[in-house]
Formats: sequence, C-alpha cells, structure tokens
Amino acid sequence: MRGVSLAPSLRVRRRTDADRRHLPRVIESASTLLAWARGDGDPAILEQRLAALRQALLGSPYYVETLRRAGLSPSDLRSPVDLPHFPLLDPATLQSRGNDLPAFHPDGPETAEASLIQTSGSTGEPIAVLKDGYDQLHMWAVLRFWLGWLCIELPPRPRVLLACSLPGGIEYSVRLPLLEGGALHRIALQKEAALRRWRKAAPDIVFTDPAGLHWMAAQERLHLPRLLLTSAQYFSPHERRRLGEALAAPIVNYYSLTEVGPLAWECCQQPGR
Repeated sequence: MRGVSLAPSLRVRRRTDADRRHLPRVIESASTLLAWARGDGDPAILEQRLAALRQALLGSPYYVETLRRAGLSPSDLRSPVDLPHFPLLDPATLQSRGNDLPAFHPDGPETAEASLIQTSGSTGEPIAVLKDGYDQLHMWAVLRFWLGWLCIELPPRPRVLLACSLPGGIEYSVRLPLLEGGALHRIALQKEAALRRWRKAAPDIVFTDPAGLHWMAAQERLHLPRLLLTSAQYFSPHERRRLGEALAAPIVNYYSLTEVGPLAWECCQQPGR
C-alpha cells in the first residue's frame, strides 16, 4: 500500500498489492475485447461469460423477482441479442434495492475484496454501490484495449495523468501496477501549479474532459501524450477534429459510470457513431 502526494496537505494511499493480483485478469479481459473487435473472438469465452451472468442473476433477489414479473428467466439469456429484452436498471432502483442486487457467493473470493463505493451523484444524489476487487479495475482493462486497438506503444513504466478541470480538485500520485508498473497522477487544472505539475509528470496518457482539452490547446510547450481520453461532457465531432489536430494525438470520446466503469465510446474512424 503506497502513495505519494503532489500536494503537501494530502497523502493518498492505494492498495497496489491487491491491484497486482488482478493483473492477469485485466490483461485477459483486454485481449478478449481486442479479439472480438477484430472479428476473431472465441465463442467459448462468450458462452462462459454468459453462463456466469446467468448464475449471477439467479443469485440476485432483485433480478429473480423482476424477471419473473416480466415472464423471463436467467436461462433465457443465451446470446447478446437477448440482452435488449431484459429489464434495465435505473438509478432510483439501484438506490432503493441496492442490497438485493449483489450476487457474490458468501464464500467466494469476491467478498474478500468487496467494498462500498460512493458514486459521484450525477443524477442528483450519490448512490452506494458494492463492488468486488476486479470491478474497481475494469477501466484499466478497457484502457489496454484502446491502446491495442489504436496500435499505441507505451514506454516502460508509463505515466497516466488525470487532469481535473473542476474547482477544488484533489491532487495525488500513486503507483500503477496494472499498466506496466507505471504511475497515475491527478492534477487540478485550475490551480496555479497545474502547468508545472503537468511538465513534471510528462504523461503518456491523459484522462480529462473537453474543458481539459481546451486548457491543453491553450498552453505553450506542453508535453503532449500519446493518447487522450475525454468524457463527462458533450464533445462534438468538430471539437474532436480541431483539438485532435492541435494536440497531435488520438482522442477517445467515451461514456462511463461510476457504477460500472466504461460503457461505450465513439468510433475513432466514424465520428458520431
């Protein structure tokens, strides 16, 4: 458990030892995503994951009750084309029935690392969500997929930077064993030392939002990353083209939720899709 703060008043500690245990699964998940995106995914892996999902639904009191009312059963989930027929989970239900949703086996390895995560409250009120250890690392599997899909090679021990454009953002620096033993830095762009901390971090990958991309484009002699990722705000195709040219790096425009991690992303070849 190690962490080093960029701000004198704050020290962030992360259980990097626990993260490291999930590294094989992160790599396998990214490889599977990449194989399916290229059209050569293994049907056996898909069936294995659907079987696990069916079992999880059977273990969730909420879903057993909800599917029964809809005339469905977890066994009806035989392929991804069946998913649109299954009921969606809305934030209000997540808040009121949260204790009935988890389907961890009481003696399973998931419960040893399960923790309660407070969402950001984008719907008006924060919601508590129970996650197992791997659920909290899903983003790094998807990041590895993006790097593979865009054929981006990283140097040893790459540096990932989370550039926060909101006022009062916290700042920290922690190790990142899930990405080639690199480091993760978070900086607040509205603070005076933002540019100095950016140059010190010299990031290879940057997570931010459109406001952060505009901040980057306005700086002189800024160290530019190999990959940019933007979320949280509307990002028009025009802005994507203009800022992509100005910052000379691929931009992935993705949609994510604290509850589940990355959900979807805009096609890099066909903006708007």
